[in-house]
Amino acid sequence: MTMLSVSENKLSFLGPVTFQTAGELEVKGVFFIKYCQFKTIIVDLSSITAADSSALALMLSWYREATDTGIQIVFKHVPDFLLKLSSLCNVDKILFRQ
Repeated sequence: MTMLSVSENKLSFLGPVTFQTAGELEVKGVFFIKYCQFKTIIVDLSSITAADSSALALMLSWYREATDTGIQIVFKHVPDFLLKLSSLCNVDKILFRQ
């Protein structure tokens, strides 16, 4: 099971973000973004233990929700495997342009 912790304007994962976990994580993150009182949200990816393309879909969903809400979302400590996958899918320039 993957945990998503919230601390002020920071979201952090602990565990895998895969097809089995991404759906629930997406719902929790979208809820947080919709009701967030901050202008910037930091998403710490340093404790992701595994990821597949559903992790990118989740991140794009959060990016879209944050943008639609007028919030800047910043993904920090992106693991190499996610950087490579995002580059392969040609979404790295969208997600990691900060």
